[in-house]
This record gives sequence, C-alpha cells and structure tokens, in this order.
Amino acid sequence: TLDAARRGFRGDFQGRRGRIALALTVISWGLLALLMRRNVKSEPYFEAGLREELGPDHRELAATSQPGLEAARQHGGIFATGWSRHWYVEKADTVRYGPHGHANVADIWRRADLPRDAKAPVLLQVPGGGWMLGDRRPQAYPLMGALADRGWICVSIGYRVSPKHQWPAHIIDVKQALAWVKEHIAEYGGDPDFVAISGGSAGGHLSSLAALTPGDPQWQPGFEDADTSVVAA
Repeated sequence: TLDAARRGFRGDFQGRRGRIALALTVISWGLLALLMRRNVKSEPYFEAGLREELGPDHRELAATSQPGLEAARQHGGIFATGWSRHWYVEKADTVRYGPHGHANVADIWRRADLPRDAKAPVLLQVPGGGWMLGDRRPQAYPLMGALADRGWICVSIGYRVSPKHQWPAHIIDVKQALAWVKEHIAEYGGDPDFVAISGGSAGGHLSSLAALTPGDPQWQPGFEDADTSVVAA
C-alpha cells in the first residue's frame, strides 16, 4: 500500500499503462480483502476443533501474553500480524545456520522475558514458494507470533532455491537448519529434545520429507552424524 502511494505521487500511474497497473493493484487489494473475510468466517470451525480436543477454556489456559501485548494483538488486526516479527525477533537473534550465505539465515522468534534455561518447545518453520522462493519473511507470522506469545521458540529459515540451485540443495539446507537447532537452540532457552517442524506449500513438502528421513545420510552430506529428528510435523 505504501509502495503504491509512493508510485502514485511519483506519477507512475499516468498514461494507459499506468492506469492498467493501478487497476490491477486495486483488484489485488480487493482479492486480499475477500481472502481475509473468508479466513475470519472460518474461525468458528477451527474454534470447534480446539474446544473439542483441548476443552472450552483452552484460550484461558494458553493466555501467557506479555503485559500490554495481547491488547495490541487483538486490536491491531493485520497490522499486528505485520509487526509481530518486530515484537519477537531481536537483531541479535538473526543467525546463520549453514555455509551458503544469505540463503542460510534464520530468525529466532522468542519472548524477551523467556529465561535462557526455559527449555521451551521449538518450532522450525520452512517457507513455501514453489522451491523457487524461500524467504523466511513474511510467512507464518500469525503462527509464530501466537506460539512465541505462549512461550515457544520459533526458528524461521530461508534456504537455497531453484533454478540457481538444484535438488537436493533445498532439503539439505532444511536438514542443516535442524542440525543447527539441535546444537544451539538451548542457548536461546529452547529444548533441543522437543523440536517440531512446519511449512506451507513447498515448505510443507520439505518439512514432511525432513520429518520422514531423520539422519538419512544422502540428505546430510558433511554432517551425516547430526541429529535431524523431530517430534512432530
């Protein structure tokens, strides 16, 4: 939205092509609004499952928010989702988990008041993008924000992508991230014995494959002996 406004002031939407670009931008905003409305309407179905499995007071049992943060999240809507990374990721908590430069960078999501000896449950989040995009930002912010708020540590990774990098570089990087988490997450207050993995789209494929092949040497060249097992996917 800010980028579109800046382009408008710059005059990028003048002329026939500019008007077409503006129309496409407005249409995309409308589609996003429809998706948001559909997602909000689906909440009762998710709520029913949570109540059935965890009980009617599951929200109260999980309410461990930092003072003032829950109100900001409830009233912030999609803007709160966008800001959640700033609430939970310190600059010092952006790490390099592997040898492949910017592709092997991860953000550590954690509450600022989480003790370093908390042994908190850990989630490794693998982004999607058709194996051609693998940016750790801004995917799964609602999930990681909710878990971090409840005392989890989330590790959001990037990985090498096609066409520059061919298979199996993608899964090797995910395995490398798991190995790093097992070795280092205790330094951030996490429990290396409770590491779950999640992902959407291509990230779902990679997280599923990682969960099904713990310690498989063909996907762990150079770190064959590393523990890459997970407790859930």
